Amino acid sequence: NVLLEKAVALRSQLHLLQPGNEAHSPEAIPLAQLNVLEPFVEAARCSKATGPIVGVALQAFLHFLEAKCTFIELRELVEISSAAMDARFDLTDSQDHEAVLAGIIQVLVECLSHPSGEYLAEAHVLRMLQTCFSITVTGPPEPSVLLRRTAEQAIQTMCTVVFTRVRRQVLLEPPEGQPASSSVDATAPLTGMPSVARFLCSLIACDSLPNLLSFYGSPPD
Repeated sequence: NVLLEKAVALRSQLHLLQPGNEAHSPEAIPLAQLNVLEPFVEAARCSKATGPIVGVALQAFLHFLEAKCTFIELRELVEISSAAMDARFDLTDSQDHEAVLAGIIQVLVECLSHPSGEYLAEAHVLRMLQTCFSITVTGPPEPSVLLRRTAEQAIQTMCTVVFTRVRRQVLLEPPEGQPASSSVDATAPLTGMPSVARFLCSLIACDSLPNLLSFYGSPPD
């Protein structure tokens, strides 16, 4: 199994890099950041993987994010969140299916909440929200009430994170004609997230909801 081989190879490389290892060399070349994620990304995207295997990959993503690993930056967040949204797996059990979907939701929330998540492109943030919404309305199998509530709560959390950042950036913006303060990060993306706002408004507007549901699939009865 190629995925298993890559995971074993990664473990061996990490073992060699441990200072306490007899084979450790100070001149050892450190692993590239994306190489650490590669086995898990491929496992999540593999169409032949089962639900539990994809679930393990998603749990690995969560461990990386929650541990605040220093190698997780913007590029890695994009790779992790894209892998979660592109996850493909054989549907063998409805409970496994829902567990994987819940894992996808958790990964997306953690990616957006990560400090580097502030620099995710607006289109990517929108896709993350759309993915969570699609989980509440698509089937088969019909999503359980618990899964739907989990997805809805995730959307609320993600929106709070996004627009709290937008508000903070607006408050830090100096009045017109005044120089920016040295405490303001000039590289921070100042955007009102208009496409995200339009998506949320379309969820609220009754006349737009059928169009959204036709795109994502019919809601459960």
